[in-house]
Amino acid sequence: MKPAASIVRWVPLTIVAFSIVSIVALLQLDAVVNETLYLYGLIFNVDWAIPYWNTIRTALAMLFLILAVAIVFQASMIFFKPTTRRTENDESEGSREKHWNTYKLSDGSTIRIKTVLKGVKRLNSFTAEGKPVYAVKADNIVEVLDAPSQLMKAPNQENL
Repeated sequence: MKPAASIVRWVPLTIVAFSIVSIVALLQLDAVVNETLYLYGLIFNVDWAIPYWNTIRTALAMLFLILAVAIVFQASMIFFKPTTRRTENDESEGSREKHWNTYKLSDGSTIRIKTVLKGVKRLNSFTAEGKPVYAVKADNIVEVLDAPSQLMKAPNQENL
């Protein structure tokens, strides 16, 4: 995994942690205003109470929204990871089409070829640049899409 990807993976968790700490701090501040300061003689007045209530509610709402978005983003990163591994059993139409190479031949035929990887083994040798050398076991699948009529043979009834 690339270093940047591992850092990005922790960003939503960090946002969740900071949001929770901020929510707890705001609730503590609200407790100080609504409990402790009244013990020291705070007198209720609508002139300061309404702006205070609006501010505390807005801050809490924004923190809960940020918390929810970060949790959803983290969950999507965990449960909806893009997969790069392909299998031979993957027969969806999109995957069948995108891994084919199509060629127009000089005799007028059109073929398409797909390489199916069966196995890979890293050898104990390296290129001049220091890269490892791999042995690959693969099959080539060739499909004739179109052929001129003079190259065609009459279909065999046994094969139908």
